Amino acid sequence: MKRLIFLFALLGNCILLYSQTVNFGYDDAGNRITRSISLKSTSQGDSIYQQEQPEIKDQIDGQEISIYPNPVQSEITVKIPELEEGEYADISLYGQGGQLLYRNEKAGYNNIINFSEFPAGIYFMTITIREKSIQWKVVKE
Repeated sequence: MKRLIFLFALLGNCILLYSQTVNFGYDDAGNRITRSISLKSTSQGDSIYQQEQPEIKDQIDGQEISIYPNPVQSEITVKIPELEEGEYADISLYGQGGQLLYRNEKAGYNNIINFSEFPAGIYFMTITIREKSIQWKVVKE
């Protein structure tokens, strides 16, 4: 009986010491834009394991858009697979002060934006298709 109590106490300590935390990020409209899963040690306070959601998806006027990775280190990919022939999207990237840093008025299926020259921080990406827009927060590490 003492061994059984000892094993339950040991198991309880392990669960308390190592726990999994799931954090979600939301945009101003309340849409979930990021998910991170962390396995943390509460005794040390540092993250042992972290997994970022590899691809974030949303829709504009029935067009599915994928953006990854976010947070970005050097390049971010924007995929818009359902554009009709001859149809383009407009992708604009703004800094925190509202200055336009990048613009592609004829964005197609697969678009890669180079972030290597930008400092770490939060950027705002606006994607427009057929007069409808959506805004994303992009984090540069």
